[in-house]
Amino acid sequence: AQQQIELGNLSHATRLLDKVEDSPYKRALYANIAARVGDYDGAITLYDTLIDQFQDQSRYRLLWNYIQTLRERQEYFQWQLEQEYDPLVQKSFKSLIESDQALALNLSRHYREDLEIAILLWELSPDEIDVDALRTKILALKNSGSKVESLLAINDTDAAINVAQSLNEPLFLSWAYGESGEEQLRKGKVQEAIASLNLARIAANQARDFLALARWQGNLGKAYVSQGNLEKAKLNYEVAIKAIEKVRQTVSGYRVNPMMLKEIEPILRDYLALLLNNPEQEDLKKAVEIQKLSTLSELDSYFKTLCHLDVKLISAIKSDVVYIYTIILENRSYLIV
Repeated sequence: AQQQIELGNLSHATRLLDKVEDSPYKRALYANIAARVGDYDGAITLYDTLIDQFQDQSRYRLLWNYIQTLRERQEYFQWQLEQEYDPLVQKSFKSLIESDQALALNLSRHYREDLEIAILLWELSPDEIDVDALRTKILALKNSGSKVESLLAINDTDAAINVAQSLNEPLFLSWAYGESGEEQLRKGKVQEAIASLNLARIAANQARDFLALARWQGNLGKAYVSQGNLEKAKLNYEVAIKAIEKVRQTVSGYRVNPMMLKEIEPILRDYLALLLNNPEQEDLKKAVEIQKLSTLSELDSYFKTLCHLDVKLISAIKSDVVYIYTIILENRSYLIV
């Protein structure tokens, strides 16, 4: 069930859990689902009530999820703060951010004897942890998906790729190659980035991890734009859009994680910028489609549920009505009539 949660297959995960008798472990998995869909308050409440019901490694894993969810809620509050203009609301968000930061840091310090929690502490407060000692401990572990994640967390992508290759699991290969490709792209090593991201997208597709697939394809689009290969860029962005539509389908019937918009918004924005650079008629049509998807994604985030366009209402509009679409990007705005 946990693997299905990680892949975003929440319906499948829930069906599996429905067959299991109630237990602290089952409630912990429901907390993981709540965290996955952005119900941070619900997840954190569950984690807090379950801590004393677990021992040893199970307890550490629950605590890791608890701390990570606090960090994600903090990131959500920060995102909301950046879009808020009311000083009183800003003050409230700052207080919430500071509270989650303090609790996550205190928990990480208290349970730092666990390696994965020590990694979280290093991410939260690098001066408190010797990263070289962390790396040595991680490399001594048996190869696993957790080892890949841990190596990526301390930015050792080469070691993560080696472990992922030995495991030959598409999900882990996707993570390792994808993170490596993004790092190469940031450093301007475009051709190397394209090679890594191509391996990442193949692995993500095999693992049916559509959010990762959208991310890697979006980065491939960005890489090809930097090379001036606009047709290849469009092809990769188009695959990213199809992956985003798949992601929206997988969360149908569930609360939508409001942070999903933050993941996909840069992909949609970059594709729109490409389409609207000296556009032809087909580019404008495609831009309107992408803008509709962007609007739906914003509505998903706001209402925390999957939203749809009402086709009946659209078809009922008179034929002599003019549609005006507004697209606002970072440096300019567009009106498409």
